Amino acid sequence: MPDGLVPVRVVFVDRGDLGSWLIGYFSAGNLSHVDIELDESWGTFGLPAGVTSAAGYLLGARYDIVRPATPGYRGPPIRPGVQIRPPAYGTWRHRVVIEFMVTAAQRQAGWDFLRAQLGKPYDWRAILAFAFNRNWRNAQAWFCSELESRWTEVLGVVHPLFAAANKITPMTAATVASAVGREVSRELKRRWLFGAAAATRLGLTSSGAQTDVARSRMRSGTD
Repeated sequence: MPDGLVPVRVVFVDRGDLGSWLIGYFSAGNLSHVDIELDESWGTFGLPAGVTSAAGYLLGARYDIVRPATPGYRGPPIRPGVQIRPPAYGTWRHRVVIEFMVTAAQRQAGWDFLRAQLGKPYDWRAILAFAFNRNWRNAQAWFCSELESRWTEVLGVVHPLFAAANKITPMTAATVASAVGREVSRELKRRWLFGAAAATRLGLTSSGAQTDVARSRMRSGTD
């Protein structure tokens, strides 16, 4: 680990339900949600009563009520919007973890930003953003990838993003994150029937290996 730097992580996933399929389909990819992984430095702000460590907890914006699948979880269902959810709160078909190295001051700035977003509603307008103009940085409500992308800007790991004013999808966020961070783990259990072409474009098979097409393109230098 470079001197003076600490890791922060984001977790991109797909659950495999209809909502995930629609998000992935319209964003030309196989990832439909992203959470920010908390660590010990977060403290206990916003955690359930009795929880003394935030390590492994996940902060993100969701549209649904979550009944965590986390072993031993006995709390109530977690309401939609920007919330902290326990580790392994869902069962995922795809899961990709990307890590950024930042200073402690950058990490704290990111935590301060996220604390101010807790409890804000889910941004339903983001689903309609393909047709209606809106500003994805509007902090009144958040879609999962909007929140993660704004957080990376606050961290300073990316310059202010040049992106359409009306949308930023989980696949867009994953592409940006992979360019400036390090992939820690990748689990692609199976591909969508209509998402195989997107997975091929990413150079991924169900095991996470590069496809023959991707290898040949890299060797030849073609797109």
